[in-house]
Amino acid sequence: MIIPVVQYMSILWWLGAGYLSVWIYKRRTGQRLNILGGARMGWITGLLTCGLLTLLFGVLMVAIQQAGGLEALKNGLKDFAVQQSRVDEAIKVLQNPLAILRSLLEMFVILTLTCMAGGALGAKILSKD
Repeated sequence: MIIPVVQYMSILWWLGAGYLSVWIYKRRTGQRLNILGGARMGWITGLLTCGLLTLLFGVLMVAIQQAGGLEALKNGLKDFAVQQSRVDEAIKVLQNPLAILRSLLEMFVILTLTCMAGGALGAKILSKD
């Protein structure tokens, strides 16, 4: 959220993760996947990635609470060159459990669909070899 360019490049990373999962599968087994199989492999990659990111988010929230809570985070971010409006917006989301749940659900949908697309693309491209 803090680094603007990386924020938008994450879609390319997730497409690449789905593609890479199909490439690794083909390299290790020697079998080619059809487009449906590639999408399924990308979906599994998306599930694993989403699970790890959710776990990381939980650990981050525990660490924020141990460090003094969201107010301490807000005060600590004043030292950095971050727009205060974005910090306030993020703090507001982190104070609302339903907003956190909605954000995690949105992340799940976008991440799994993007990884599925990368897997299907990988299966299509690698089937031509």
